[in-house]
Amino acid sequence: MYIDKLLEMGAVNALVGQCVTPMSGLEVKKMCAAALANLSRLPQTHSYMLKEPLIHAFNKVCSQRHCEEWVEKCAECLFNLSKDPANHDGLLKLGVVKCVSDVIDNGNAACRILGICSLANLTVSANAFSQVTTDGMHCLISTLKHVHMPVETRMNAMRAICNLVVEFEPARKEAVESELVPALGIMMKLLAGEGGEGANEDEMAMIAKVRKRILQRSAPLHTERIP
Repeated sequence: MYIDKLLEMGAVNALVGQCVTPMSGLEVKKMCAAALANLSRLPQTHSYMLKEPLIHAFNKVCSQRHCEEWVEKCAECLFNLSKDPANHDGLLKLGVVKCVSDVIDNGNAACRILGICSLANLTVSANAFSQVTTDGMHCLISTLKHVHMPVETRMNAMRAICNLVVEFEPARKEAVESELVPALGIMMKLLAGEGGEGANEDEMAMIAKVRKRILQRSAPLHTERIP
């Protein structure tokens, strides 16, 4: 019940404001970002967060230097919001994919892991295809090549790419231009055994499906998205 009272009192707006005001010190900003991340775990807070000030604040945070812990809390918040498909349209209206990409580009390894999960979550919604293709494809493909990323994270990126190139024709051209083909080779080598962890037929089949689509761009669109 106390959460409802906090929300009614405008706690989300207050925390967002403290994250970006010049009057707050860095430690205060970090604590406010941590509080937002904690609140974002609760579904009843989401409607209060799906507003422009939150994304504006996170964009401002990502422009700061030497604030990786702060950015990580932003990434956690975005991940929690992206887990619920009911939030996707609201997030997309706020330009969330560009924000997630900035978090990935400017944060630490944990930010990339959370950000890739967020992009993968978004690609179960067709309305996200265009935005993820334009603003997130480079992050997904660079993650496939990232030798220090866990295999699970790289496979999350692979699932997002599969959803895009199989169902959204413009994504195929963007993927090829962003050097997906050599990235697929890296993934196949990884999963085949040289440093791979737990490769299975489903993972290899996913890569094969993506390769087929980008080599045959005119293929019809008909498959289920990978959650």
